[in-house]
Amino acid sequence: MKLLILDGLTAEQATTMRHGVWLDALARARGWTPATLSLRTLTIAPCTGCFGCWLRTPGICVTDDDGRAVLRQLVQSDGVILLTPVTFGGYSALLKRALDRIIPMISPFFSTVNGETHHRLRYARQPRFGALGLLGDDDAEEAQTFRTLAARNALNWHEPRPAVALVRADADETATRAALQAAFNTAGWP
Repeated sequence: MKLLILDGLTAEQATTMRHGVWLDALARARGWTPATLSLRTLTIAPCTGCFGCWLRTPGICVTDDDGRAVLRQLVQSDGVILLTPVTFGGYSALLKRALDRIIPMISPFFSTVNGETHHRLRYARQPRFGALGLLGDDDAEEAQTFRTLAARNALNWHEPRPAVALVRADADETATRAALQAAFNTAGWP
């Protein structure tokens, strides 16, 4: 099974934080075939909100850059993990920009999910959704905001049980692996 890791760390963070390496190793140990996209190395323009990906070129962003490759790899994966420092309870700017550009994976039409209105899925097969948030300090409010954001994004993907883990950015391998194992197990991931 293919696992796409969307690495939203800056170059500076990537040199000191080993969480992506530990996530990759754990995924392999659980039987996944991980591939990491280091978003800092890609050219991804901001979404312009033109909705061309829904109307003019359904399923394909009208902006021809690395954002298209991210979407292509995402829809060909069985699971996706967002790797990001937690910024004010949200994703890093690099990750947020990439996520804004994957809107072509959903349909402009609506359906009801758990009594709420959400976009229909464009593709019959949807990757599982997960996130690993790296906290700068022990801020319970920021952690809860991140959990809520990830859960709501997962719901938009029609993912009932996302694998979401939070650790301090200075956490060691043992703590990171334990948090990820717990998230995968709770979500029912292989």
